[in-house]
Amino acid sequence: MDRLIQNVLISIFVGLALLTLISIVTGGLNPGFPVSYTYWALGCAAPGFACISINPVLLELDYIFWIGIALVFFVGFDFAWAKNR
Repeated sequence: MDRLIQNVLISIFVGLALLTLISIVTGGLNPGFPVSYTYWALGCAAPGFACISINPVLLELDYIFWIGIALVFFVGFDFAWAKNR
């Protein structure tokens, strides 16, 4: 049980790192994978400038996705490591 808690805590930080990395790699106007969490804001005050807003719900869903990917990886690695011992 302690290993699972340790894997979850590590996955939270690795998920944040993956979210940041994917956001930088995808960049542009629609950062995020698999969910784009930005959108054009209506009623932009200055023409010629991009008014982009971040949807916090979609950002959290993207973060949860990457935490899940990291958790599956770490639990699978931990299981394989314990089985080979």
